[in-house]
Amino acid sequence: MTTGGAIYTILSGDANLIAVVPVTGIVAVNAPMNTANPMIMYSKSSTVPEYDKVSGNVMTLQYEVDIFSNSHVQAEEIADLVRAALDLYVGSFTGFEFNRIRFDGEDDRGFDPDNNSYHVAQGYTIRIKYD
Repeated sequence: MTTGGAIYTILSGDANLIAVVPVTGIVAVNAPMNTANPMIMYSKSSTVPEYDKVSGNVMTLQYEVDIFSNSHVQAEEIADLVRAALDLYVGSFTGFEFNRIRFDGEDDRGFDPDNNSYHVAQGYTIRIKYD
């Protein structure tokens, strides 16, 4: 499994989140054309490897999660649900484990009239250890 696949698994497995955003609205990197709101898009923005004899192969990843909705209130509510699902998450996946996901911050990117969307962006730092 990839780290992006793990993020998808966490988000799509959260019952509170998928009650508001359909699983088809959770996408990696780029959304298919005509994807309806609400939508969550996530992408890895950096990878920093660390090697040491004690911890083994450890990496720190930066992920950005973008939330889109036709309503500003709903975009903020979805952002809260995403944070609840990801922040401080610890878990194992095939080939690696998330030692911890840390919420780094959030900003409101405003309204896009061309797409009738409100946009909220969040940042996360993920420390992972490979098997």
